[in-house]
Amino acid sequence: MFAARLAPWLARHGIHYGWIMVALTFLTTICSSAAVSLPGVLLVPMTQEFGWTKADVSGSVGLLFVMFAGTGPSPGR
Repeated sequence: MFAARLAPWLARHGIHYGWIMVALTFLTTICSSAAVSLPGVLLVPMTQEFGWTKADVSGSVGLLFVMFAGTGPSPGR
């Protein structure tokens, strides 16, 4: 829907629609990498706030990475 209205406007301005997809992919990559690295930045505040040890927080982040690795191949089928 939105793409059908956006494509003619982009064509009038000489911008290929593929560049919008590149920009969206770039923003998604930046946001997801920030979300994955955020627990490392917040390790000390999380241990102080919840009273957890660094091993507890690191274990939950490790479990997150294992879940990413386990579910990653399924969308690529």
